[in-house]
Amino acid sequence: MRFNRIQVLALFSLTKFITATPLNSRDLTIVSDAITNIISALTTFDTSVNRLPATPFTDITTTGTAIISTLDTSTTNVLASQPLTIGDTINLVTPARNLGNTANSTLNDLIVRRDSLAIAGEAPAVVTLLEGMKTGSGVFVDAVVSKVPSALQGSVRSVSCQVTDAFNRGITAFGGVVNGTVCV
Repeated sequence: MRFNRIQVLALFSLTKFITATPLNSRDLTIVSDAITNIISALTTFDTSVNRLPATPFTDITTTGTAIISTLDTSTTNVLASQPLTIGDTINLVTPARNLGNTANSTLNDLIVRRDSLAIAGEAPAVVTLLEGMKTGSGVFVDAVVSKVPSALQGSVRSVSCQVTDAFNRGITAFGGVVNGTVCV
């Protein structure tokens, strides 16, 4: 088979494009983008929470359900990615801490409105929503942990405890019982 100049140039250009961005770098971007999307969904939820009681509870349900959906999509994307390097994993520490801080702030804002939500009869719905978020978060963390080197998996789980603890606080604050993961 003979190649003409255009075919050779096209093949060369394609090869340069493919090797220009290492796979691990692309996979780090997938995980990093997933964390960013979850932070964004939590921030939108927090905005709805902070508008209570002016905003209807359905806004809380809608934005809370969007968090669960974002967690599901993010988990799917991470599971489809390649394993991360030690350097990539270290680069995720700051985004993961930002996620933990956002979760804490959001749950603190929700807990402050506990009494008004309980009076409105919405506490059980909040517990159900938070349990869904916690479950989705746990599955997402498991997906990320499966992509990091085994030497760092414990550290990744430890950083994720900030998010788990925030959901656990919210669940208990609204009268729910914490099942499953409890960080120590």
